[in-house]
Amino acid sequence: MSSDYEIADGFRIFTMMYQADKKCHEAMFGIARANFTVGRFENAEQWLVLAYQNEKDLAYRVWLGYTYMEMYKRLPRINPRKLKFAKYAVKNLSRCAKDKHFGLYANFGLLYLSTQVHLEKQEKEVAGMRSPAEYATDIKKLYSSSKVQYEGYLAWAYCYLYTEEGKEKLGIKVL
Repeated sequence: MSSDYEIADGFRIFTMMYQADKKCHEAMFGIARANFTVGRFENAEQWLVLAYQNEKDLAYRVWLGYTYMEMYKRLPRINPRKLKFAKYAVKNLSRCAKDKHFGLYANFGLLYLSTQVHLEKQEKEVAGMRSPAEYATDIKKLYSSSKVQYEGYLAWAYCYLYTEEGKEKLGIKVL
């Protein structure tokens, strides 16, 4: 969590960087993160797209995916733009899912999004969306060779708690 002063200072610094060099993707990313932090997701989206156009960095795609997820979460179920944001999130996060550095973030984002889409019974509406269980399995496989293998267990616990009716009320007792 950042203070208002830190966010304002970030906006100021990254804006100065951008004004000095219109191709500075780090400045674009900084402005995008500041906008994301204060909940201006449409502005964050614009800056992330610009940053990615200037530097094909997967970090920008992951942040863009999470930005679309936040936009998805904030709309009511009946809003037609909601599914569009889910599709954009899936598109961006799926491109990063196998990466050794960003795969964990991308897969957990996809897991979260797929559980939300599953709970709203809209799986067929989102192209490229897989089941929560498939994302949990991917996370477990991706990190099965690491020294700490809890990521897969966390993914499966999340999957179980949020895809089975009434299980979220059981909390830690299930685990």
